[in-house]
Amino acid sequence: MQSVKACNLQDIDMDELYEEYGIVEAIINTPEMVDSHSEERYLKLFSKSEVPFTNLKTVSVYIFSISCSNAQTERVFSMTTSARRNERNRLQVDSVKAELQICNFSEECPAMYKKFLANRKLLEMASKGQKYKK
Repeated sequence: MQSVKACNLQDIDMDELYEEYGIVEAIINTPEMVDSHSEERYLKLFSKSEVPFTNLKTVSVYIFSISCSNAQTERVFSMTTSARRNERNRLQVDSVKAELQICNFSEECPAMYKKFLANRKLLEMASKGQKYKK
């Protein structure tokens, strides 16, 4: 699926969107699609279709970017609370930020270690004791 650049819901032509929806409705109800999850259906639809579905892609980008829960946000607040408890009340905001960024890695330690070793710029900044900048 192609990436949708700077999509704006105000640019959608509602008549074209309705026509696209009519085409999609017929395809989505096929046996192949019924057993798939919603995001899988749209990936199959957009990758295999001859119709560009430009309006529907724009709407889909917005819909599938909505988080299904606020668990990640709650986890960050919980980690912040534990990082800045009464025993550590003099901790600077930058220190808390750095600690939360380290705790928020999504990969296992060995994988992150390999990523860090592969990033020459990060290693160079770390050896100089400077903050990392992109």
